[in-house]
Amino acid sequence: MTKIKNIFLFTSLSITIALLFLVDKVSAVQSYSPYCGDGLVNQSWEQCDGQSYCTSFCQFNSQCIAGVFARINVINVENWNGGDMTSDIFLGSASNRIPQGKWFPLYVNGSYIDDSDIGNYEVVPGLAVQRQGSNKKLRVRLHGSHTEASGTKEHIQGYIEFINASVLTQESDNSGNNKLENPFDNIKEKEPTQDEVWISDNKSMFWLTVTTQDDSFYTNYGNVNICTNKPKCSDSIDNDGDGKKDIQDPACHTDGNPNNTNSYNPDIDSENEKPVITLLGNNPIEILQGSNFTDPGATANDPEDGDITYKITVSGFVNTSVPGQYTLTYNVADSKGLAADPVQRTVIVKQISNPVNHKPTITLLGANPITILQGNSFIDPGATAYDIEDGDITYKITVSGFVNTSVPGQYTLTYNVADSKGLAADPVQRTVIVKEKQSLEIFNEKVEETEEKGKVRITWETNLPSTSRVVYDILSHSQPEGGYLYGYRWSSAKDENLVLRHSVFISGLVDGVTYYFRVVSGNDSLREKVGKELSIKLIPDRPNECNYLLEYIQLGANNNPKEVLKLKVFLNVFEKENLQLNGIYDIAAFEAVKRFQAKYLNDIITPWGHESPTGYVYILTKKKINEIYCQKAFPLTPAQEKEIEEFRSFIEGLRKANVFGKNGNNEDNLSGASQEVNNVPQEIASSTSEKTAVDEGGSKNMQENKQFEKDSKNKSLFASLINVIDEQWGGLGNVFLLFIIILIVVAFIYFRRNSENR
Repeated sequence: MTKIKNIFLFTSLSITIALLFLVDKVSAVQSYSPYCGDGLVNQSWEQCDGQSYCTSFCQFNSQCIAGVFARINVINVENWNGGDMTSDIFLGSASNRIPQGKWFPLYVNGSYIDDSDIGNYEVVPGLAVQRQGSNKKLRVRLHGSHTEASGTKEHIQGYIEFINASVLTQESDNSGNNKLENPFDNIKEKEPTQDEVWISDNKSMFWLTVTTQDDSFYTNYGNVNICTNKPKCSDSIDNDGDGKKDIQDPACHTDGNPNNTNSYNPDIDSENEKPVITLLGNNPIEILQGSNFTDPGATANDPEDGDITYKITVSGFVNTSVPGQYTLTYNVADSKGLAADPVQRTVIVKQISNPVNHKPTITLLGANPITILQGNSFIDPGATAYDIEDGDITYKITVSGFVNTSVPGQYTLTYNVADSKGLAADPVQRTVIVKEKQSLEIFNEKVEETEEKGKVRITWETNLPSTSRVVYDILSHSQPEGGYLYGYRWSSAKDENLVLRHSVFISGLVDGVTYYFRVVSGNDSLREKVGKELSIKLIPDRPNECNYLLEYIQLGANNNPKEVLKLKVFLNVFEKENLQLNGIYDIAAFEAVKRFQAKYLNDIITPWGHESPTGYVYILTKKKINEIYCQKAFPLTPAQEKEIEEFRSFIEGLRKANVFGKNGNNEDNLSGASQEVNNVPQEIASSTSEKTAVDEGGSKNMQENKQFEKDSKNKSLFASLINVIDEQWGGLGNVFLLFIIILIVVAFIYFRRNSENR
């Protein structure tokens, strides 16, 4: 069995699975055999080779593996007199046989691997291999299965290699009967009568001979050098192809001396790489006998030195008077003397039996035809001309024709050239099309409701790709004004994507309100343009869960504009009012509410004990509006019922005390303080029960309810006092007390109003 110290953390699932399968007998991992590669360490590390034990989890995509790996290579196996030694390798336990010559892990991502049964070797017909990862040891044991008396002997020869580690020392395992007979005589060859273990070329070499006891040894490894995109001076690779790598490469030394170990810098990420030569012109080049030849040349670039074209040397020659094939060889070396791969150019001098003057040829540069927009500038890309006899004669090209970019149309430019003997090339023409610049057009504007409440979709099309934006308002603008909003109140965010079909969503709209929209499009080269005005009125729905009006509204209070707008919409739709739709609770809205309260007097006003509307949207007014809108009942809470009942008792107490006169009318007996006393029920309601509140459950409402209870009790006691005095003093007492009551009520209203104003 194998245990892994610490926890493996892999960023790549594929590498995680692959590395886990590399660990023999890992708990909870399926028993696939992962040792399936080609046995070589290369950039496509351990590619599957199609063998029977190869699984889909054996391939690594990364060039660098964050781990230490080892493999055991068996060179020779020999048996005498019934020996049964094989080349099989058993990693960690007898049940985990792996093919020889395949890599297995010793260390992965910070965790060393130990075999849990490290103290007990298995009796196996081959090599038993066990890992002591934390001690950086690899133990190899050969078990003899026959007795010396029978003359049986078993031999096995091989070596151990490492990745990202090096062999430090070897030692004999002296536990039990495991001691090597003669392990360190440095003969370094097979000795049939005794064991041999040695280090050669940084490999752990062994030849084990077994008779009646086990032979085993430790290979101590170290210098863990995990590959994590190593610098080129420490990646064990000859990056520049000079046959030297890392510490042997002069480029990895600060002084360029590979013999000075103190100047070696493993963090240098660039060994001296070869410069590269690039030919200019054609290869091969054909010329006619007797004509001139000019070498087009070449360029040279070095990763370290940059452009070193000036260092190029050319060997070889071309004799244009003698037909044949000639070779020019280009060479260059960088500042450290590292030469580029030579590059050759072939020049063919063709024999002329009957000299013929060949036409030059013209080659256009750039596109043909070329299309530009009206008013844009035009620059001719030009052309080149080549003549077999004269060579490059581009400078002789003439161009006829013109292009007027201000007038749309199709124009033609004609290119001509002639060689030194007057032989003209075939003319070449270029077509230039000047297209009329189009103006932006908007069409197919539409607005429609969506399934989402309070949300609409505006769509339109344009003849040219352009941006998308919508301005909107609750007022119509027959003619758009200037500025970003074009006179409208709001604008959507601008969509900068240039499209032909546009779509913008507007949300947060209120039911029953008519909204007006104009679409806006444009782009960098076109001025913004607005479309025709669209309008839509969202029809209120009545879903099962409904609560239309959410807050109380009072004249002169700091009301929620959205709630006021909803109230006005309701009154316009359901009560046929004609209120201006905005968020201000003005006198017109106040009077409309009073008309609504008068219409439903018994449901809204009478329960309070009032006889006339108040214009204040409080508990029962809000309740009635929601019931009409939602078509369902909204029961009062116990606290609301108590508040209404206590206020009604207070009003009735005043009536019993004859404060309102014989007919219950304010004007009968309170003419002396006509306006103030006339509003007693309404003002008291406004200061106690009809006080502005955002939430009935809020702390402000709770304080007002407590104050209301206190006021009601005091006023009930006051009404009882009137009755007692009236019985004692008769009619005279009534007149006197009535006068006092009027003064008290007027004073109460005065101080209450001042308190509200503060």
